[in-house]
Amino acid sequence: MDFDWSEEQRLLRQNLGRLGQRLNAEAAETIAPGGRRWKMCAEAGILSLGRSEPGQPADLLTAVAGMEALAAETLDNGLLFCLVGQICSSVHPVSTFGDSAQRRRVLEPLCQGELVGAAAATEADAGSDVAAMRTRYRRAGGGYTLDGAKVFVTSAPSAGFFLVLARDGDAPAGQLPRLSYFLVSRDTPGATVGQTYETMGLNSAPLGELVLDGCRLQEDALLGNEGAGGMMFQSILEWERVLLVAAHTGTMGRVLQQTVSHARRRRQFGKPLLQHQQVGARLADARADLEASRLLTYHAAWCKRRGRTAPLEAALAKLFASESYVRASLSALQLHGAMGYATETGIEGQVRDALASTIYGGTSEVLRNLIAAML
Repeated sequence: MDFDWSEEQRLLRQNLGRLGQRLNAEAAETIAPGGRRWKMCAEAGILSLGRSEPGQPADLLTAVAGMEALAAETLDNGLLFCLVGQICSSVHPVSTFGDSAQRRRVLEPLCQGELVGAAAATEADAGSDVAAMRTRYRRAGGGYTLDGAKVFVTSAPSAGFFLVLARDGDAPAGQLPRLSYFLVSRDTPGATVGQTYETMGLNSAPLGELVLDGCRLQEDALLGNEGAGGMMFQSILEWERVLLVAAHTGTMGRVLQQTVSHARRRRQFGKPLLQHQQVGARLADARADLEASRLLTYHAAWCKRRGRTAPLEAALAKLFASESYVRASLSALQLHGAMGYATETGIEGQVRDALASTIYGGTSEVLRNLIAAML
């Protein structure tokens, strides 16, 4: 592996790092099309990082380079979460698997930030277990009908279209599920955005429910080939897991830098905190976690750049980096003492944001099972 960024990647990292600083100066807002910060990100080209051209796949390694640099500066983890969702679960699948008409209709508005897309796969009884999915599609009158409900859909309250994963309702009982993806506009009859979820962290990232009740779709709503949804789901998951942890490594670097600066300034028992052995050891562990997380993330992205599937590499990166991210955030709170627990420093909010990382994109328990199965 070549550990030097290309000139293009270096410029991207510089530009997105500066953008992150400018985003911090903007008023906080929930993600929405037309929002000031969402528009700034689109204008900087962030939403195009998952875009591929015919015969030329999108470069996940470049997307990782940019997302890590942005996360190293911006304080809004909810914004980062929604950006990754748009890139991986809308821009990437539409540009990779969509036909020319779908790309013309959806891709440009997505990349320009005029349209928010949302991936609707998770269900109340089927998160990572897609075989338990209950949302069904059936062929009807030259098109399709969808019935079911999706939960914890990122950006659902703001989304203009949904990428819905469903199983073939006409398949004989007992068969393995035949999965397909569909592009569903928000205003499609039978599609309703349901409840919005209040969460303990990532508060600028809206989460909601999508209910499909006799949702009628034309034939051109099918993304890719019918029955190819399982393969597409895995491709989306690999992108999502790797780009999420790229954001986590950027944030971990920022949190570590903030904590080291505090440990140098703060004096206890006649010397800076950093000179106390237990404090130094905890920070050393955080640095080791950060560097290992980076290497796992870069390696997974490098595998994808070489045209390989990377389920193991993506799972390893997601598992280790997300748990390191939680440890880093908790260490920052602990080493800031009472001020870490106070809301004015932002450290306690960082902990709340980090805790979700071991759940979304595949829980740590699911990832350990997946890794064990590939040993």
